[in-house]
Amino acid sequence: MNSCLHYPGEYSGDLFQSDWQPQLHSWCAILTECARNPSRKHVRVLRTLTLRLRVALEHCLAGQSPDSAATRAFRRWKKEGKKLRRALQPVRDIDVGLAKLDVLRDTLSKSSIAESQLGRHNLTEIEKLECHLKRRRQAGIDHLTTTIDARSKRLRRLSKEIESEMALESLP
Repeated sequence: MNSCLHYPGEYSGDLFQSDWQPQLHSWCAILTECARNPSRKHVRVLRTLTLRLRVALEHCLAGQSPDSAATRAFRRWKKEGKKLRRALQPVRDIDVGLAKLDVLRDTLSKSSIAESQLGRHNLTEIEKLECHLKRRRQAGIDHLTTTIDARSKRLRRLSKEIESEMALESLP
């Protein structure tokens, strides 16, 4: 994993000051990484960081005029980011469900019920559900990678546009 990436929970400073730029660069890197390898961690980080970056940029642009170039670029980025988060959500939901099944399986296998016929039946049903969720996750990943491929070029261009417009507007 790239050590320059900032993951949620690892923020050292206030994101609302000038820290949005490194987060924007990290977000672009995570977008690329998630398109290449949509693991549980990459999906979670991309979804979370997209939301956090949106909030940070909204805060930074709160004092700007609604007609400024930076605000217009941000509105376009936010629309694309919302579509990206919508594509990430089913995969993330399935990841959460699979993690809960792991906990349930561990709890059931450690209990005294696990040796009974009911316990074996429950473990079989958990395995069936897990198999079903893994197939759905793969279908979700296929849709996600298609969405990222279709939107990544535009998202990167809009990210660069936001960065340049905000840099221009911050000059005295």
